Amino acid sequence: MPEATFYSLPEEADTALRQSFILRIIEKVQAQGLSLLLRCQDRDEALGMDELLWGGRPESFIAHALVDEELGKPPPVLITWPQARQPVAAVLFNLASELPENLPPCRLLLLVEGDASARARRREQWKWLKERHWQVLSHVLKAGTA
Repeated sequence: MPEATFYSLPEEADTALRQSFILRIIEKVQAQGLSLLLRCQDRDEALGMDELLWGGRPESFIAHALVDEELGKPPPVLITWPQARQPVAAVLFNLASELPENLPPCRLLLLVEGDASARARRREQWKWLKERHWQVLSHVLKAGTA
């Protein structure tokens, strides 16, 4: 059974806190030895995530690349966006507001953040996944846990 985990950010989360949580979640997946596809809202966000991962903590370097870069063997973390190629990975960390059209059975991670309409969209995605027999989990992230 595919699994989806929704990570709820505090409503007061700023960009730095959001980025800290994203890095921590990616580090946890990397520690498990799983491949990860980080799906951003658009190419601009993907470039920002690429920069964030290069600037992460030196002791926990995250090998990664943008999906449109020429690669030999792909690194454990590939960064993509809806208009780009969508390779399959063990874990899909979806930062985009919408789910991919052809969502593969995988371990799906999503952030719940933003205004009421963004949170309502994630609630609809929760329902949609449950209707399709996904195991759905939730974690409420607190500012002191990053």
